[in-house]
Amino acid sequence: MLRRARGGLAAFLIAIACLSGAAHASTATGKINRVYVMGNGVAMFHLDHPPRTGLPACATGLPTRWAFNAATPEGQAKLSLVLTAYSSGREMVVHGLDACPDWGDTESVNFMYTL
Repeated sequence: MLRRARGGLAAFLIAIACLSGAAHASTATGKINRVYVMGNGVAMFHLDHPPRTGLPACATGLPTRWAFNAATPEGQAKLSLVLTAYSSGREMVVHGLDACPDWGDTESVNFMYTL
């Protein structure tokens, strides 16, 4: 019986460890004040209202900067939303991926929306 309880506890702790990464992803709200696209297709933008919650360890660049790959259909949709929000002056809510795969020192966007 005790062995079964330990196995259940171990499975529970592993599940919590797997879910903990999502809890550290950044979230921020603000207006976009700068947009740029790099030569490799990565788009980056800055929000004007730091701080953001849960900045991941890889995000050692500017704390207001976010990145995504604009060379994909999903990235093109994100770029369209970013440019629309920028040109209209609307605030955005951005949720991070808790990783920096698109630009090594900048957290990538998981999802975002306008307010």
